[in-house]
Amino acid sequence: MRVMFTHLTGSLRGRTQQLEAEAVTFGTGEGCGVRFDAAQDAGVSTTHAVLTIEHDLPVLRDRTGERQVFVNGLRQAEAALRDGDLIQFGEGGPEVRFRLVSDGGPPSKSLKTIVADSRDIVVRTPHPRYLSVFYLIRHIVGDILSHASPLVKVAVALVIVIPLLLIVWLGVEVYRQYEAVERSQRRMAELMSQLETGRMSQAQLEQRIERERQAAAELQRQRELHARRMQRGHR
Repeated sequence: MRVMFTHLTGSLRGRTQQLEAEAVTFGTGEGCGVRFDAAQDAGVSTTHAVLTIEHDLPVLRDRTGERQVFVNGLRQAEAALRDGDLIQFGEGGPEVRFRLVSDGGPPSKSLKTIVADSRDIVVRTPHPRYLSVFYLIRHIVGDILSHASPLVKVAVALVIVIPLLLIVWLGVEVYRQYEAVERSQRRMAELMSQLETGRMSQAQLEQRIERERQAAAELQRQRELHARRMQRGHR
């Protein structure tokens, strides 16, 4: 049976471990399958608990002798685990989300699980409230890169890349329109200068002004066409 542990707090916070074994030991000792840092997780014993598979059921047992294992907030000496259970090792100790992984299923995490795990980590991490969205996005993106399926990675990449390409395209369009306006203004200033110095007749001036008006009308038409395209894109 394959099991997954997502570390919500403690020295392993943010990490996800997938293990396939008949028994998994938790603690700070060197031989533990899930090993916590003794300095950061002082409440965790050398061999704190062990998870065994019995009759296709995962069973977690306390090994401290003091019932220092909590499952969904309840102190336990022994507990059969279910998918999604929250385990805590010692009072105020590290919290771990337990999940079952089907034998025929992919080793990756679903997007729903990634979002749920990231939310659980962020709400347990001390930080300024105005940075919550930043921390949540950072955890989601990191978990997607590490644990999502290739299909989810491609879908998320498209969601990120397409808006960026749209922003670049809009920036280029705005710059081109700005340049067109600047050129039109420079030409008009040049015409007025030529008229004032007598280098252009009134008739020539009127012809040039008419061409500039046509160019300005074409520029306005392009702006309106661009705006209609944007409106259709938002629908």
